[in-house]
Amino acid sequence: MEKIINQIKQLKKIQPEKDFIIKSRRLIFATPQVSQNNFYSKIYFIVEKFGVSVSMALVVIIMILIIGEFESAPPAFTGLDSVNQEAETLNQNINITLNEIHNFTETARKTNLVLNQATKDILLNEGEDNIDEEIRRMKLEFEQNQDIEKLLNEAIL
Repeated sequence: MEKIINQIKQLKKIQPEKDFIIKSRRLIFATPQVSQNNFYSKIYFIVEKFGVSVSMALVVIIMILIIGEFESAPPAFTGLDSVNQEAETLNQNINITLNEIHNFTETARKTNLVLNQATKDILLNEGEDNIDEEIRRMKLEFEQNQDIEKLLNEAIL
């Protein structure tokens, strides 16, 4: 095991020969450099770099135009319109339900935050003795709000 470690340490010390360094530098410096100031070289650079992206974008645009033509064509089956209408109605109902769920969760989150803050305020300001009284007051307000809610629902219907 120690022999392998010694060999690895010896490999760290490997350096290129001086002739190789000189030849490599001469070759690199002798290679003509492409000027980026030329207008045509800039165009070539842009096409080379972004050619695939531009061609893919053109393919996507052509596909969108082709699909758009098929969608504007009249349906091939007569029952397809009624299926589309049912699907749109179902989609609208789902969207309404999702909006209601979102509103409910947002309201529940806000209510939870307010109740937590109210509990902290009660504990800090009034102490634990008045907690039961505050809970009774909140239950009474809740019952009153429920009664008002029922009356409003009856009035609406």
